[in-house]
Amino acid sequence: MGTVFENMIVIEWLKKKFNGRLNSDLYFYRDSNGVEVDLLIDNGLSFSLYEIKASKTVRPEMIRSLKLVNLSGKVKKYLVSFNENRMPLDKGITALPWREI
Repeated sequence: MGTVFENMIVIEWLKKKFNGRLNSDLYFYRDSNGVEVDLLIDNGLSFSLYEIKASKTVRPEMIRSLKLVNLSGKVKKYLVSFNENRMPLDKGITALPWREI
């Protein structure tokens, strides 16, 4: 279920990019320490990082990789899940309902 949900979110971002003629680039992120984030969107002057979880319950360990990523510049970090509420989780990390994608 997790892989299917992750692919659905990435495809939704691709649709948004192409239909809106956005100049952003989409990547999978992995650093030299093995820290991975499901989706990195490069907007040119800023980055958005998305950890995607097929869960309705938000747990602290779900944002571990987002907390470890250090990119220079303006960075927004999100946890996308089946949770129905947008809410702050940690400094600079927000939970988003998947429907907001």
